Amino acid sequence: MMQVGSFGPLVFRVSDSEVFTPQDFRRRRTAQFAEHAVVDGLARLQHLGTSLAEIGFKVQLDHTFTDVQARLGEVDALIDAGDHHALAIAGRRLGRFVLTESAEKAKSMAPGRVLWVELELKFKEYN
Repeated sequence: MMQVGSFGPLVFRVSDSEVFTPQDFRRRRTAQFAEHAVVDGLARLQHLGTSLAEIGFKVQLDHTFTDVQARLGEVDALIDAGDHHALAIAGRRLGRFVLTESAEKAKSMAPGRVLWVELELKFKEYN
């Protein structure tokens, strides 16, 4: 089994029996500026710093390779708790983050259970 990342108790991994890996990774950082008016001239910008980083990615949950309901429960528990944890993906330590959003898109269902879900997770840097 190979671990490809983690967020607190949530471990992203891949093996011949389990697949729970991030896809479509996105990281967003922005600069913050104040704009100051100048009499008879162009406004001036003042750099105030950077905003908190935002990270998002998708995870495919397929019942063949993972317990879909258990994974969805883990994600719900993390959102409900609102705790910050270290986030690491592909050997890169990204810092401390909170899980701010999860969106489920059921791709395949059977009576009484979901077989395949595309799960989108969004994180915000905790400072």
